[in-house]
Amino acid sequence: MNIKETYQKIIKIKRLTGFNRCPSVIDSKFDKKNIPSGPPISPENALLTRQLAVGLIDVDEKLKAQWENYWIRCCLSRKCDYIFSVLVECGINREKDILDLLNNGKLWNYLGSESGWGKEYYINICIKFLLSRYAWFDALNIKSKQTFLPLFHLSLPKLWGSILIGIIPFISSKDLMGLPGKLTSIQFKISIIFMFLLTLLYFLYECHSEYECFTDKCRNEIIRNRALWVFLMGIIYSFVLSYFICKPILSIYIADAEVCKSIIYFTASSLFIGILLQVFWQEKTITEPL
Repeated sequence: MNIKETYQKIIKIKRLTGFNRCPSVIDSKFDKKNIPSGPPISPENALLTRQLAVGLIDVDEKLKAQWENYWIRCCLSRKCDYIFSVLVECGINREKDILDLLNNGKLWNYLGSESGWGKEYYINICIKFLLSRYAWFDALNIKSKQTFLPLFHLSLPKLWGSILIGIIPFISSKDLMGLPGKLTSIQFKISIIFMFLLTLLYFLYECHSEYECFTDKCRNEIIRNRALWVFLMGIIYSFVLSYFICKPILSIYIADAEVCKSIIYFTASSLFIGILLQVFWQEKTITEPL
């Protein structure tokens, strides 16, 4: 355990927050055996809690497992968002801690397989948390004995569900089905670019509001990569659904329709409309599981 390093981080947190309430790592007031029931009282206290959970402060295995359990719950809790906005300045990333504890922690040695409280319960809530922050690849890397539920979560059901809703206006109206054919080449291109651009900007904004990082460069890169991946998934889902749902109906409504042009338009518009409805209907992110 590097006490000097921990002290340096505590001093940095004190400068950032002005808090001076937290006992130091060697202060007898900080009881290693007393697992709190609520969130940490301050960023300094959270730092010491985290050091116990990740093994930077030596405790026996069973007690470490209890601290791991507590720290995972802190990482998942919205009540700790402010604390992590401070800790991130010390290079502490809640997502990385979750993955490290899930893959290498001692907690699994003390969890039973009872429904709702076993390993799969933790895995499922961690997958949901990571997906809500657009961390699709991190969620994919969590090992699980289950197959259906994690795969269902990873398919982003809210995303393809919103696209399905966005398709409904077109398949229920002959006029809307024929709209792409009525647009000029310039109107068609502008509308496609406009809808795709607004959709991407929304994904970037939503991801930005959920993620904290210790440097702006790192933050922007991660946000961009995550949002672009979800945007790509949205385009693929929208294209496939538009092709298999709209194409057969289009041939019924309009015999001489430009199929390729119409499918491209339905791909962009159903994704855009679905996301637009998502903004008004849901407070949660588009990537968060149902």
